Amino acid sequence: MQSLKHDIKSTFASVVSQEVKKNVDVLNAEVKNVHKTLLGASDVKDRETNIMLFRLPEGVNDKERVFKILNHLTDDAMSYKNVLKIVRLGKKTDGTSRSLLIKLDNIAVKNQIIKRTFKLSSLVDQFGRIGISRDLTKEQRGELKILLEDAKMQEVANKIFLFKVRGSPGSWKIVRFPVISTFTLKRLTIHMPLG
Repeated sequence: MQSLKHDIKSTFASVVSQEVKKNVDVLNAEVKNVHKTLLGASDVKDRETNIMLFRLPEGVNDKERVFKILNHLTDDAMSYKNVLKIVRLGKKTDGTSRSLLIKLDNIAVKNQIIKRTFKLSSLVDQFGRIGISRDLTKEQRGELKILLEDAKMQEVANKIFLFKVRGSPGSWKIVRFPVISTFTLKRLTIHMPLG
């Protein structure tokens, strides 16, 4: 009887310890998952006022040229206090222009700049080739890349529409725009009244 009680106790203790160990492992996995999510959210929050500037030729007066570009985009509403930091990213190599990370003081200024990137085409001098985008995390860049590839595949499959990715990070969507073919354009010009 004593032996049987001892076996039952040891079996019960081992079952309980195994269950406790499983629960601790599950709890540790959940804590790691929550920690990763919090780090991701913190990274997104840190980047929400940043913009990236691409293909600006390297020079000693980066700050002045960046202010000239930003003032052009905001109709001279930018001031030096709106820009907290301007940094070139990566190692310096000959023949390539490193990207610029621009940290702004608030998200409203950043959104105004992003909405007016279409005005970059009017900069025909040495700033004509530059590009501006949001500062995205690695996960956001991966998500955007997948959506861009999907839009490109849809565009190849359907020649009647252009497919573009629009929206802000996390709420991107593929939007289609009708394409005006040369045939349609010729028909429009023929039927347009002159004068």
